[in-house]
Amino acid sequence: MPPFWRDALPDLRLAYDDVCAYLGMRIHPATGAATVDHFEPRSRNTAGAYEWTNFRLAVARVNSLKGEHQVHDPFTIEPGWFVLDIGTFEVKPADGLDAALRAGLCETIRHLGLNEVTFCQARERYHDDYLGLGDREPLPLEWLQRECPFVAAELARQGRLRGRDGAAEV
Repeated sequence: MPPFWRDALPDLRLAYDDVCAYLGMRIHPATGAATVDHFEPRSRNTAGAYEWTNFRLAVARVNSLKGEHQVHDPFTIEPGWFVLDIGTFEVKPADGLDAALRAGLCETIRHLGLNEVTFCQARERYHDDYLGLGDREPLPLEWLQRECPFVAAELARQGRLRGRDGAAEV
């Protein structure tokens, strides 16, 4: 199959505001190159190989790890299904989900490598930069929302936003 889907990458990057559909963070050289992921793998859905609705913007590493695995579609994931452990910066399924959903989310985390060290370190850096930890000047909430919307949403959900940011809508 000719890789014509690659031609969609600039439009996909624009549509996703350069945020990886699976990581919930902006794609920078530190996280890897941007790629077109086929949510339904081409081997199982050849008709969808060139369909915009089957494309997801993904960091190359995540796309590679996903491979042929079936994972939860980022378009159907509900807020609060995934939570951020602020101690480890790992992504985990939320407490209180039914066993089947929880198991599927664990498989999604595993297959996508969401808790690889590089990604956990990136989430921690976004957290620390926003809060101004260490010798850093704190960065605005708008910056965090643009750069790592998942961490921004989790800080809001956990009541960890700075001062007046706590009243801002994330």
